[in-house]
Amino acid sequence: MKIRVKEVGFNGIFSGELGYNDTKQYKVGGCDLGFPLYDSVNDKLYLLFGDTFQENNFKYDWRSNSMCLVKELDKSGRIIVDHFLNNLEQKAYALSEGHHIDEYEMTRIPTGAIEVNGVYYFYYFSMCCWKYEKDNMMNMGGLVKSLDQGKTWIKVNEVSFLNDLNKKSAQELLNEDNNHQPIKEKIDPRKKYNHYFTQIFPKLEGDYIYLFAESNYRSEPSKMGRVKKEHIEDYDEYEYLINYVDGQPIYQKGEKGRALMNEGKTVNACNAAMGEMSVIYNDYLNKYCLFLVTHKPDLSKEEDCGLYMFYSDKIDGPYNEYIKICDYSDSRLNIEGMYAPMTHEKLMRNKGKDIYLLLSQWIPLYNPITVHLSLEKEGE
Repeated sequence: MKIRVKEVGFNGIFSGELGYNDTKQYKVGGCDLGFPLYDSVNDKLYLLFGDTFQENNFKYDWRSNSMCLVKELDKSGRIIVDHFLNNLEQKAYALSEGHHIDEYEMTRIPTGAIEVNGVYYFYYFSMCCWKYEKDNMMNMGGLVKSLDQGKTWIKVNEVSFLNDLNKKSAQELLNEDNNHQPIKEKIDPRKKYNHYFTQIFPKLEGDYIYLFAESNYRSEPSKMGRVKKEHIEDYDEYEYLINYVDGQPIYQKGEKGRALMNEGKTVNACNAAMGEMSVIYNDYLNKYCLFLVTHKPDLSKEEDCGLYMFYSDKIDGPYNEYIKICDYSDSRLNIEGMYAPMTHEKLMRNKGKDIYLLLSQWIPLYNPITVHLSLEKEGE
């Protein structure tokens, strides 16, 4: 089946002074990302943002992350905010704050979120610095949870993924709680080395949470893991995709799986230079769709940087087929520095023919824009 992009449309800036949502009261003038967190118990959709500022030019009231509740997807395709989670002063608060110290922990950025039996979880990565010439900007990946619908958050110390065993900052961050206080029982960094799982996007399917993983910030392909939802807090229950045999995925659990992964003896779920992603199941296509901005949809060749949709019949891939939606030169969007396309099944219409997503932009304005994507099967 061939898939065609019928239409791409721009539905406005999501937040800030020029946005269609009035977020100034929450001191949100600039933010990015917007990972979906769907609360199936209460039928609520939240969006989890990365670095958040009072202004759209990276100034004032820096918070490593923030979260809002979605009111609706309106008739014009705009994602309307009900409110941001906020304190007594109505300022949107950080759920897991970074130290904001360069060459130690510059920030702490969400990579994906999920609800399991009423408990909210999100995976994050700790960024050591923003110096792209360095071989390793990453500290570690981690997991935090909320038992009270996002009001307070606790670090799940057991579930940590060190990007580099020798990085002192990563070893120290491994052994502190969500409030930067030392934990009582020290964790051996050697047991948490898991280079390819520094950034994780989770997707719940049946009894399992499937984990789309990456490392080394937007430069390597996606690996795949999974864990039964009741074991999300048990590090040794995590399984890792090591191969496809006759099209069927083969997983290896625990220490053996981590060793194969760290030794580079596993397959890729998607052969693209990965960045922030989101994954949905599309009823219209009967496919799992992975949205990604990349400069290399296939690592074997260089293509124009752009927004791509990869797709697969199975949630654990492989995601070998893709279509290009747009690139920087696309006059229909008029944006630069785009990254992090975020969507969810709740942000689709016409059984998936129409998809609405948030697409972050670095310049000319630090804020997500809402994009409408219309798909068509070739021949219809």
